[in-house]
Amino acid sequence: MRTTVTNRRCSVFFALLALAIFSGCPNDSASEKDSPGKLINPENQSTCRKLLIIHSYHPEYEWVQAVTRGIRMEVNTFEADLECFYLDTKRHPAKEWAKQKAKEALDVIGQWRPDVIIAVDDNAMEYVGNPLVQAGRIPVVFCGINTNPSHYGYPVANLTGVIERPLFKESIALFRKLTARQDPLRLVVLSDDSETSRYTLDYMKTQVEPGVEVAKWIMPQTRQEWQKAVLDSQHADAIAVYLYHTVLQSTDSRMVCEPRDLMKWTVEHSRVPIIGFLNFAVNDGSLCGVLESGVEQGCLAGQFANRILSGDSPGSMDIILGQKGQSMLNLNTAKMLQLNISPDIMNTVDVIVGREPQQKTVSQKTDE
Repeated sequence: MRTTVTNRRCSVFFALLALAIFSGCPNDSASEKDSPGKLINPENQSTCRKLLIIHSYHPEYEWVQAVTRGIRMEVNTFEADLECFYLDTKRHPAKEWAKQKAKEALDVIGQWRPDVIIAVDDNAMEYVGNPLVQAGRIPVVFCGINTNPSHYGYPVANLTGVIERPLFKESIALFRKLTARQDPLRLVVLSDDSETSRYTLDYMKTQVEPGVEVAKWIMPQTRQEWQKAVLDSQHADAIAVYLYHTVLQSTDSRMVCEPRDLMKWTVEHSRVPIIGFLNFAVNDGSLCGVLESGVEQGCLAGQFANRILSGDSPGSMDIILGQKGQSMLNLNTAKMLQLNISPDIMNTVDVIVGREPQQKTVSQKTDE
């Protein structure tokens, strides 16, 4: 894989579209406050090829950072000018917001004329990628989408990409291993009321195997509905949580709850374990999960973009499914649930949150 290059030679700064939230792709710790609006100069006669990433969400979101990191691992930014546009639809879930931000993104695309678009997650594909696919002029690569690609016109000459699917069966198997739960396993599946959740829960329903009973599939819209769903689910063996980022503070509010706070409340008020499907869910307190890789999604999308920039047609590339899952355990949550997990089992887990650092023994050298 190519090394990430942070100095983009071909970019220029000036205020052209005052409303657009457009900035260079952030480092992992970057935020909107750290990066002033970076706007495109349509007069730029650079010889660099141009790659524009349309992110559905905001730059601080862990998934966004992971996907961006994967793309930058593959795309040589000495040879291609790489930029990002953030629709910010997690923090602003109203469709009116998405439509307005999509209009701004399409304005930027019309001015800057990128050679390839990478649309990350379903909102970017729905509101920006879809019109471009229909127009048929700009090659589009998607990644992180949960719906069937046929929804976006696939197969079509200027579209290819990477599908994201939750590792439902694998996460259930990990939960059984960690908790020694046998059949039947009774679950409640909980996720926010978003387009991504609807697509994903439809897929999860196809993954329920014998020995697993899903009592309810719940998509609360507000904090009160979410909390009630958690408290009403204590009869289950576990609650499987997908997303919790577009839950509104109340029925008369357009502001979303702080996701970490909502998960913290969930973990503290649930007597049954929480299973997660993305790394932030386990970091926020879910017991475990086999997690989708944003870096893998980004790397695969970046490889597609490289081929297109080299002259290949998107229509000649089959869409692919991300394959790599990463098992993860929150040891602090396991202790809170009084689960005694053997070292042998823990050694099979890829990432453990809350593991205490090993203490040096007397025989170790003090200068190590």
